[in-house]
Formats: sequence, C-alpha cells, structure tokens
Amino acid sequence: MTAGPTATSGDDAIRTIGDRLRRLREQRGWSVRDVARRSRLSASFIGLVERGESEIAVTRLMRLADVYAVTVGDLLGDLQELRSRHCVPLSEARTVDDDDGRVTISYLPVPTRGLQPFRLLLRPGGTMRGLSHATEEFHHCVEGAAIVTIDGVRHAVAAGDTVYVPPQKAHAWHNPHDVPCLIVGGVGRDGTGL
Repeated sequence: MTAGPTATSGDDAIRTIGDRLRRLREQRGWSVRDVARRSRLSASFIGLVERGESEIAVTRLMRLADVYAVTVGDLLGDLQELRSRHCVPLSEARTVDDDDGRVTISYLPVPTRGLQPFRLLLRPGGTMRGLSHATEEFHHCVEGAAIVTIDGVRHAVAAGDTVYVPPQKAHAWHNPHDVPCLIVGGVGRDGTGL
C-alpha cells in the first residue's frame, strides 16, 4: 500500500516522505540503525524509504511518526502554511489507502500542534491492524458499526459511540458488516515533533 497525499501523486509523494523522515532522523542525530531499533523496522527498509525507493504501508508510517513524535499528517502535509488558518476543507486532507483499498484514512490538516485529527473509513471487510501511538487518542463512530480491539479486548462500536485509547495500547479496527463505517478522531502529540 502506498502512503501519500493522493493515489496519483506517486513517486513525488514517496520522495517527499523519505526526505522528511531523513531530515527528522538527522535533526535528532540518530543513525538509520537507531531508528530501526526504535521502530522495530529493518535498517535496510528505512534506508529505502528515506531515499524514496520504496512505498510504505500506513501502519509502518505510523510507527515511524511515533518514533519521531510527529503525526502522519506532519509527514504528508505542510503545517507551516496552515498556521494562520482556522478552517481547512476536507478536500485538503492527506489520504492514505490500506488493506487493498478497504480502509481509507484522511489526515485532516489543522493549524494545531497538540492534536492530529483524522477520518477513518472502513469499508465492508476492512481491517486496520498494528496500531499503537505514543500519545492518547479518541475515535468517534459517525455512521455504521465496527469492532475495535484494544489491548486484546474486543468492543462493538456503533454510530454515536466514542472510544478512548490510552498511550502505547495496541489497537485494531475491523468492519465485519455489509455497510461502511465512518470514524473521526484525533491522536495527540507529545510536543517534541516537527
């Protein structure tokens, strides 16, 4: 799966993400091996991503964002331009598809440093696994229904329900139903990011 602003941005988005990841690593004085150890990804894979020679699944991009204490939205977008804005349309969201297109995450660009809003669309059969963040987060089910598993415990979630996920807790989403499930939420930042 690719991680980029849009499905059509291709190589430019991959190079931009790689450049941002390399810059974050260099700013911290870390080696590729340091990042590999912290993210539990291979050093060779991180090198390929930094050089723009490999696509990256959204769950791996999330792991790297957590290592650097930034959000996926930071890696995909330009927050500098947004700082003076109070309202940003959905059309400017950075979108990432996963699980063969059954999951779409839109990172909503906002001029804040404390919270990264997102929109998660789980189509029928869609699954989002391997999630864990350094900060707390919330998810609110706007329509449809799904199953969220937090730290091994399954919870049925329906429209109107809100889910709180503590920092560092593993969680996953699955939509076993015949209709899409729309979730909006926010993941916190720890203040040491970009």
